[in-house]
Amino acid sequence: MRIALFITVLFLMPIHAFPQTYEYVPFPDSGAIWSEVYQPPLDMYGNFPPPIFERFTVNGEDTIINETEYKKLYLFSDSVYNKPKAICIGGIREDENKRIYFKGDTVIHDFKPMIDFHNYEEILLFDFSVNVGDTIGEGNFHDGAWLIINKIDTIQVGEYLRKRIHFQGLYWIKWIEGIGSVKGLLFTTGDLPMNGLNNDVICFKQNEEILYFNVNYPECFPVLSGIETKKMIIQI
Repeated sequence: MRIALFITVLFLMPIHAFPQTYEYVPFPDSGAIWSEVYQPPLDMYGNFPPPIFERFTVNGEDTIINETEYKKLYLFSDSVYNKPKAICIGGIREDENKRIYFKGDTVIHDFKPMIDFHNYEEILLFDFSVNVGDTIGEGNFHDGAWLIINKIDTIQVGEYLRKRIHFQGLYWIKWIEGIGSVKGLLFTTGDLPMNGLNNDVICFKQNEEILYFNVNYPECFPVLSGIETKKMIIQI
């Protein structure tokens, strides 16, 4: 655990340790892997089902959907990306206004409260152009529900300064520029922990370099054995 903590501190150092000029870090369009774990809600007996480990990647391949260009987004479950075993679930893109969108499969898991509700519409995942006080609707919420930005700071991730966005009343959600949400690439809010349903990014890799690592897990691509299904919520 001490080793894992050191890794996290190394990659997420406060900005005074590495003084430099901030420049926007675009969302990755190739060479990126998000390793995640999803905890389904409690079953009818009040027990936690086993967690589900998922990995998402963009490898630079283009796809055109309704005359709009996206980067193909793949879902896989192995510890390494193997294209023949991966499933293309849609496309992801960033526009000129620093907004990241997903368009793809209507159902990944029928109990995951997101894509099932959108019937192949384009979904806003992140908006890194926001300012403190702005409100934003995004793909994990039904109509009429909004996120309110109450703080934006800057952290060191790898070689670059990146903005980190915080939300009013939702302390467990952090968006990190060039990575996404610490709660998930597609399941960006992670849902409410008291619902017995949760999602975490375990690690984020860019060109084989680990830039984000959740110290509640023993490794970047853990297996089911030895992982508790009820987890702490990491604070970063």
